Amino acid sequence: MKQILVIFIKACALSLIVPCFVHANPTGMSEAQMQQMMKQAEAALACMNKVDQSKLEALEAESLKMKSKVKALCKAGKRDEATQTAINYSKNVNADPTLNAMTQCGQMMQGMMPKAYSPINDDPASKSDHVCDSMK
Repeated sequence: MKQILVIFIKACALSLIVPCFVHANPTGMSEAQMQQMMKQAEAALACMNKVDQSKLEALEAESLKMKSKVKALCKAGKRDEATQTAINYSKNVNADPTLNAMTQCGQMMQGMMPKAYSPINDDPASKSDHVCDSMK
């Protein structure tokens, strides 16, 4: 989570700095489009600055504990309990106001940069994978 946040902040900063160094316009964007992109980046950075970093760090610590717990359940052969634990945790995290705020900030940047790497696999063929199998 922390690495994703750092990458996001660096990407935002780069989107603000790079246009200053580019003499030609290799992006094919008009000046107005570039200005709009910079405004979006500034708004996203302002949004990110409002997110309580200590809460993000607490969420990261909690997620690492949960990962360890699920791994331990898997190792003990309690696959169904591991799955249910992961599902319950996912529901709680999805309802977390801090993560919802981060999502809103991220949506401000949508479409400005190439698709970011995501460790979450959205491939329907892999949906049948068990949580224990994906944590090896």
